[in-house]
Amino acid sequence: FYAINKNDNYFAISEYTKQDFIKHVPTINAEKIEVIPLSTGQKYEKVEDKNKINEVRAKYNIPEGKKYLFSLCTLEPRKNLIFAVENFIEFIKRNKIDDFAFVLGGGQWAHFIEKLNTSINNLDEYKDKIIKIGYVEDEDMPALYSGAEIFVFPSVYEGFGMPILEAMKCGCPVICSNAASMPEVIGDSGIQIDPTKSEELIKAFEKMYFIKSFKDESSKKGVDSAK
Repeated sequence: FYAINKNDNYFAISEYTKQDFIKHVPTINAEKIEVIPLSTGQKYEKVEDKNKINEVRAKYNIPEGKKYLFSLCTLEPRKNLIFAVENFIEFIKRNKIDDFAFVLGGGQWAHFIEKLNTSINNLDEYKDKIIKIGYVEDEDMPALYSGAEIFVFPSVYEGFGMPILEAMKCGCPVICSNAASMPEVIGDSGIQIDPTKSEELIKAFEKMYFIKSFKDESSKKGVDSAK
């Protein structure tokens, strides 16, 4: 922060990030910060070709014939993945759903993955419902988003939240946190939840899974808003 001063102009990727800088860097001039939201670095759009989706599913060992919930992020503590996994399992238990899996994509922090793996192993007979696919090639991401029933992103902090926007562009309905910058990205095109309240996430899963009209509306709103 030593180079930040009151005379220079700055760009912020979200209003939340702007407010963070105003809060933590007293030398900055708030009037000289312009918010310019991000966009995706490659072309993201809904993949309609079922064969392409199935090819990518097979590449990442996602079982054929199963619906899946998708989350894509670095596997690290602030992404709140143990919260997401445990409440996904509670959701399928309550509703007696057997053909639904949770696909976790992304690289991992070495010191966190052991904790995540322990949590998954503690799920006993449900642990096979959680599928870690590791790093995802850029060209495969639109197909994985497009093939998913729901994208979930319960992070506790993001300066922007790029995976939310990627999912929206691909027509995948989103459930994300109501924290930090994420409400700016999702707007009214999905469901925002408190990332500390299990019941809110479970109810969001139920609404997206069982109410097709709401899920379809969220998908369409996401595509339109992402533009």
